[in-house]
Amino acid sequence: MDSAVNNAEVAKYKAMLKGGGTIPAVEAGERIPPVPAKRKKNAKAAGRFQTMNDFADLSARLVDTTAQAVWWILFRETKPNGLASVSFNQIADLIGLKRRAAMRAVQDLEEAGLLTVVKRGSLNAGPSTYRIHGTPKTTVA
Repeated sequence: MDSAVNNAEVAKYKAMLKGGGTIPAVEAGERIPPVPAKRKKNAKAAGRFQTMNDFADLSARLVDTTAQAVWWILFRETKPNGLASVSFNQIADLIGLKRRAAMRAVQDLEEAGLLTVVKRGSLNAGPSTYRIHGTPKTTVA
């Protein structure tokens, strides 16, 4: 028995079902093509889009445009583990800012609760590591 899916055959049956139609009765020995499995939604991608949409729709107004641009850079640099490791110099170069303006923008994002500093960077320790948020997160003191 041939187990390969014939796309033309599947399309023919889908066309029959469209608009409330039915598939004709199967005669003895006739093969019905299997229905292709539906794709599972990627939960990580869905969460990433939710974070992006939350920021654009709800939180961007909490900070100035420079901090918004820095947030988008950090969002783009976020790895699958949810962390972004970027130096102030990299941020400044990507946006066209001075290093000090990038530092101020990161500080503004942190104060607004849109960014959590996971690891502070330094000259010998490398760049800082951040976790970004689509909506403000409050810190417990």
